[in-house]
Amino acid sequence: MGLQEAKVKVRKAIGKVGKDATQDYRNYKYASHDAVTAAVVPAMHKNGVTHRVSCEEFQMAGDFAVVLVEVDFCFEHEGGKKVEIERCSMFSADKLKDGTTMGAIVSYGVKVAMLKYFGLETGEEDM
Repeated sequence: MGLQEAKVKVRKAIGKVGKDATQDYRNYKYASHDAVTAAVVPAMHKNGVTHRVSCEEFQMAGDFAVVLVEVDFCFEHEGGKKVEIERCSMFSADKLKDGTTMGAIVSYGVKVAMLKYFGLETGEEDM
């Protein structure tokens, strides 16, 4: 088995991640970072996939903080002689206001990377 086969098994094991949180000021329900990682990480590990996160760039655009989040999805073959790695990169941003943290911005990027990499649905409309 390789990374692509493991990726398909993860997607099949999860299917869809349910919405568990509400953004009150937009009356908007969404799948939180916690819900996504709670569904994805155990399925990844069961199928031999790990991940590592890095933040490569930070920019300010007006009152928005923008971070380039890169997530490497890794699969180690038996014996550890070969490791396959695929990178999923995206910019994650949020308006800086009271309570906004860089951790929240990075967590959003990781959540989106997991959803997009494994082709998972949440039923959310793109904003």
